[in-house]
Amino acid sequence: YNYACNSKVQEVFENGFHIWNPHNHPHTHTKFHHKQYINKKISLLATSPLNLIVTWCDKSLMPLNLTKCKIMSFTRKKSPEKFTYSIKSVPISPTLSYKYLGVHLSSSLSWSTHIQIICSEASRTLGYLRRNLKLASPDIKKLAYETYVRPKLEYACSIWQPSQTYLTNDLERIQNRAARFIYSQYSNDISVTALKESLKLPSLESRRIISRLCLMHAFYYHPQSRHVLLQPSHRTSSRINHSHPIAPINGHTSAMITSFFPNGITLWNKLPDNIVTCNNRQIFRSKLKCHMSQSN
Repeated sequence: YNYACNSKVQEVFENGFHIWNPHNHPHTHTKFHHKQYINKKISLLATSPLNLIVTWCDKSLMPLNLTKCKIMSFTRKKSPEKFTYSIKSVPISPTLSYKYLGVHLSSSLSWSTHIQIICSEASRTLGYLRRNLKLASPDIKKLAYETYVRPKLEYACSIWQPSQTYLTNDLERIQNRAARFIYSQYSNDISVTALKESLKLPSLESRRIISRLCLMHAFYYHPQSRHVLLQPSHRTSSRINHSHPIAPINGHTSAMITSFFPNGITLWNKLPDNIVTCNNRQIFRSKLKCHMSQSN
């Protein structure tokens, strides 16, 4: 569907500029009319693939619930352009965020909505455990936290990474509460850092970095995706770089810089040579954990 839409949009711009060229019609059309015409054509042509999807769903006896169909534009513009799409003559309502495969995507490319929601869910689950495991041993409490709470905070974390400090702190605050719950130590006189060290609970941020690098490792050592997505670095130094450097992807916004590939490549290029040369995923993860624990 994305390919079909992109092809249609390209067709609109190629044909649209030819039709509304101001040199061909200097007295009849303005730039505003030209842009308005293109936006209208994009909406009409992008609706055509939607109708094909609806037809396929109807033939497969899987009709779409039009009340749940949403449209979301990914942009950081303050005044984004608005397009109208419809299915069976029913307009699709726009939305600023949408939950897709368990991850809350935001139109502004920010992870704040997703992090706020998962922190709220994890906090409720932790509260439930506190009420029902008051007399349990620390080992049982730790197992419950690692089974029911922490997975909520780390689901698909290899692809999202907050760039704002306050969002990172919100996530770590849940684990701090869990450490006090495990040992039943709620006094401010007791260091929560010491409790986490005693429980051998690494920071959630370090675990997200490990998860991201493990996914980068899977891409790098996959023969097809490596050549398509990851290009070798043009400038290398045996004194600074390891033997498998990747060409960095530059960006001008925090959303771009902290996204998976730009940030993952930066982290990959900083790893020691004995880690990146390991093509076994389990051994790579084990070495990476040791490296991260020594760095911290």
